[in-house]
Amino acid sequence: MPTEISGSTGVNKIQDNTIVNADINSSAAIAGSKLVMPTGSVIQAKKVEYGGAGTSTTSTSYIEINSSFRPTITPSLSSSTIIADFELNVCGDVDGDSHSFVTATIKIDKIQGGTTSTVYEKGGALDAGGHTRVRNVAIGFPFSASSTSEIEFRCYIKIDSSPQSRSLLGGQGNHHHVTLMEVAG
Repeated sequence: MPTEISGSTGVNKIQDNTIVNADINSSAAIAGSKLVMPTGSVIQAKKVEYGGAGTSTTSTSYIEINSSFRPTITPSLSSSTIIADFELNVCGDVDGDSHSFVTATIKIDKIQGGTTSTVYEKGGALDAGGHTRVRNVAIGFPFSASSTSEIEFRCYIKIDSSPQSRSLLGGQGNHHHVTLMEVAG
């Protein structure tokens, strides 16, 4: 016969750490908030793909690749590490000058809890003059989640030189891919 425990029959007699894994039925529903993931465990992962129209620019000021391409992740724990892995397809084109290069800078901003910070910024030559080529730019970086607020990423580009040049992101059947992972800290 099962023993009934109530407030009057000794609930205070059950001590911490007296229930072990073997005492728990394998079909027991235990709340996820009670489980502790070991450091390094992947808590969540998501992949975002974008294959829409690209952005063309000759500007030396940053413009966003596309406002429809804003990957997000909401950390479960503020102690987690977020790993962001971007693959951006970038086209460079020089209008008729066979001795010029398109040089551009890509910037990725992280927006979390109303604060914007740049997590990646790098420039380089995209293409030799007179040709249009696609470059796959792979960018990966880890950072502390620091809170459980949603994190949004925005990608920008600007031309560094050669105002007769243009830089195209996306378009022409190109795709951008982002993998976001939350790893237990």
